[in-house]
Formats: sequence, structure tokens, C-alpha cells
Amino acid sequence: MKRLPIRWKITLWSAATTSGAILVFATGTLINLYRDQIATADMEMTAEASHLIEAPPAETRYGPWLQHIAPQGPLMACFIFPANDFFIKNPSSSPDFFARRALDIRQPQNLRRVDGSWRVCTYRVNHRDILIAYDLFDVSDRISDLIAACLLTLPLGTAVTAIGAWIVAGRSLAPVRAATETAAAIEAGALDLRLPPALVNDEIGRLTTMLNQMLDRLEKNFRQAGRFAADASHELRTPLTIMRGEIDSLLGRTDLSPEIETKLLSLQEEIARINRITEHLLLLARFDAGKSVAARERVNLSAVAREALEDAELFASGQSLGMETDITPGITINGDAGQLRRVLLNLLENACKFNFPNGLVRFELHVRGDLARLSVANTGPGIPPEMQPRLFQRFFRADTARAPAGHGLGLSLCREIVQAHGGRIGLNQEAREGFTEFVATFPLPPAETV
Repeated sequence: MKRLPIRWKITLWSAATTSGAILVFATGTLINLYRDQIATADMEMTAEASHLIEAPPAETRYGPWLQHIAPQGPLMACFIFPANDFFIKNPSSSPDFFARRALDIRQPQNLRRVDGSWRVCTYRVNHRDILIAYDLFDVSDRISDLIAACLLTLPLGTAVTAIGAWIVAGRSLAPVRAATETAAAIEAGALDLRLPPALVNDEIGRLTTMLNQMLDRLEKNFRQAGRFAADASHELRTPLTIMRGEIDSLLGRTDLSPEIETKLLSLQEEIARINRITEHLLLLARFDAGKSVAARERVNLSAVAREALEDAELFASGQSLGMETDITPGITINGDAGQLRRVLLNLLENACKFNFPNGLVRFELHVRGDLARLSVANTGPGIPPEMQPRLFQRFFRADTARAPAGHGLGLSLCREIVQAHGGRIGLNQEAREGFTEFVATFPLPPAETV
């Protein structure tokens, strides 16, 4: 499940918290209001019962009492038993349905009927039962109004809080966005970039300071490592050239025994291998330092591919390999012809080296949309799935037994060159059965897009 961005989390949590607070406040208000209204009803019922108790007996059946209980305020009914006297302060409604039923209620209680609720209580005075009934219509009406107000306030308050939280979160996270954009621009060729300093020494400000200090240390270590690799590779070139010249001079002598000549030839091969490693390390050091493509010019990739295939035929002929090619002519890209040729030769050399005897190598170069797509496929034992993620790591070799002369820098160098040209390279997981295929794509100049 995809996690929500921080800004969304802040907004949603703020809205949920506000909704909860409104609900808690509304619930507490409703409970308090209801209790207050019920307490008021009980006080009025007690006052009415007290007046009936104190009223002269004659007034409980004749006009003076009826005048006293003229309709004022909420509807209240009074019942006197066993004289069957019945008085209603507001005669618009008759709650006599519970008159007998409520005789045993000595504490105020609520009785409900279809058209509303009543608060009732029976008082015992001089062998007579006085039942007071208080209509709770006004109480229910006030509670209903408050509930309606809460239902209106809840979404409105939640929406206002969400909008405010979205704006505040956006402004609060602005330094983080700026730092992220700057960090995304920091790469091997731009290690001198730093995150914009925060104006306030808060959590984000301290984080920015720590990241800038870390970048300072990384830049220093990276520069030192790059200089070391470049200097070491450069310094190795001279002694290797001298050693190779000395061995060539010894091999020119006629008085060497076959055993010594064989050892010298072996040394010559090892020196050539070390020389290739040195050259690759020097190139990788340049890429790490951000000095990727030596030239940026229009290159006929189709012509470079045909030249590389001519050299690759020497690799294929030694193993009796078949070579199939399918090249669209005239495909051009912007880049460095020498480095592109190195990519093609590395891929073709690997396709020949890791192949079955009498196997097949297929090379294709076509235009796909706005990309130039080249693929190099070969028959062979394939690459185990557990090794595929490490193919482009430096000094990694998938099959040391079949290629002891390899040094594990070819594919990593190919990736650096392809990426420096704005392209991508990888193992095709959908290659034809029995084939191992590497695919590289390069962006075409605008005029070449089809």
C-alpha cells in the first residue's frame, strides 16, 4: 500500500482531530443542556406540586384554581386522585394516557408516547395522589436545534481546518521541498551544491545544517578517491608501457628457449590485461568526477556499429560463431564516437566470449519512437537470476571459469557511457528462449524522432 505524503498526513490528521474535538464538545454540550433542562422541569414540577398542596381545598375544584393554572410556559398537567379532579395548565393536549400508570412513580421520570415525551412524578398528600406531568416538547426542540447546529458545524469546521492545515503544511514543508530539489541536483559533477540554509534554527534548520556538513565530508572523500584512482591509473601506464616494450624486445631475440618464450608471452598477455584494467579505471574515475563525454557531436551510430561488427568478427571466428545483423542505416545521435564504439565492442566481445561453440550472435539497431535501440543477443548458458542484479557492479564476473581473463569492469563502464549519453542499458528479461540479450537505448536528436 502506497504511503501518503507528509502534507496529506498533516491535513488528514488535523481534520480528524478537529472533527473529534467538535464531536466531543457537541456531545458534552448536549448532555449538559439536557440535564439542565430536565433539572428545570423537575423544579417547575416541584413548585407546581407545592402550590397544589398549599392551595385551599375548595380551590382544587373551582374557578380560582383554574385561573391560577392558566396556560403559561410549557404544557403541564395535574391529576388529583381519588377525587378524579383533573386540571391542565394548557388544555390543548391531554396526557391522560399515563394518569393511572404513573401513580407509583415517586421520583421524576420520563414517559414516552408517539407524539412526544413527558416528565412525570406523583406526590402523596393527605391520602390523595397529586400527579404532575411536564411536556418535554420544548426540551426536545432545543436539543434538536443544537444537534442540527452541530451537524452543520462539523463538516464546515473540518473543511476549514483541512484547508488551513494544507496551507500551513505547505509553507512549513517549503524548506524541505527546496532541500529535496537541491539534493536531487547534487551528483558527481555537482558536489559543490549545498542545501539552502534555514532561516530558523528549528528541526528542519538543524537537519539542513547536518546534511550540508555531511555533503562537505562526502565531497572531500569523493574528490580524494577520484584523484587517487585517476593518479594511480595514470602512474601505472608508464611502467606498464616500459614492461611491455622490454618483453617485446626479449621476444625478438632468437636464442630464447621455448619455455622462456611461453612465459614471456604469458607475461605479455597479463600486462595487456592490466593495461586494459588501468584504462578502464581511468575512464571510470573520469565518469565519477563528472567528466563523462569527451565530445558532443552528431555521430552516425549505424556506421559506428558496422565498424564494431567488423572487429567483432575476429572474436566470432575463433569459436566458429554465427553472426546475424539487422541495422537501420543513417541513425545518428549526439555523443562521442569513440566511447560509443567501446560500448559496442564490450557487448559484442562478451556475446562471443560467453557463448556455446558454433553458437549465434545477433546484433540489431533500429529506431523506436524517439529512441535508438540496439540489442546484442547470444546463445549460451545464460545468467543465473541471483546474479543478474549485480551484472553492472564493478569487478563483478558472473562466470570466472569461462572467462578468467576478464576483470569485471566492462559492463559497468558500458553503463556509465550509455548514461552519460542520456540512455539506458540493461538485461532484456523478455529475450527469445535460449538467448541472453542486452539492450541499450539512446535519445535521438529532435530531427531524428519518428
